[in-house]
Amino acid sequence: MLHDPGDGSVLDVGRRSRSATAAIRRAVRERDGARCCFPGCDSRRTDLHHIVWWRHHGTTSVVNLIPLCKRHTLVHAKTYIIHRLAPGQYTFTNPATGQAITPLGTLPEAAGSITDTHHADIDADTIQQALGDRLDLHYAVWVALHNGWNPEIKRRPLQRQEVAQAA
Repeated sequence: MLHDPGDGSVLDVGRRSRSATAAIRRAVRERDGARCCFPGCDSRRTDLHHIVWWRHHGTTSVVNLIPLCKRHTLVHAKTYIIHRLAPGQYTFTNPATGQAITPLGTLPEAAGSITDTHHADIDADTIQQALGDRLDLHYAVWVALHNGWNPEIKRRPLQRQEVAQAA
């Protein structure tokens, strides 16, 4: 076992155990945060998964574990290759297509006010919804920039048939 020289907590149990110790879980949470590390996902319900699979001789260590939610454990079914770029930032590469899913970038700072930057006259009456209600432009832009994620929408879990088709 590998112990942290500072507090003596277990950081690596090698091939002795597939499941992570409490110290390893705390260390991974400290490094990556308490959310799913799949790009664009903010789920707090995560489990630790081996980057190099256990059955492919991966170790149960801080450097080989990543927090993923149940929805993104499909990376195992599609055998994605996972690379850590920085704490909490990973790239997932599909080996069949070579397509990489990378972390979301940060938006650039505004160059000025919208009226100084663009010549369109945008006010509260510019856009109306189908029933005549005013569009909440702030909320619409927020939804667009957050990949359409809305906490009020309850998503149903995938059925086994859908998981098999996705693989």
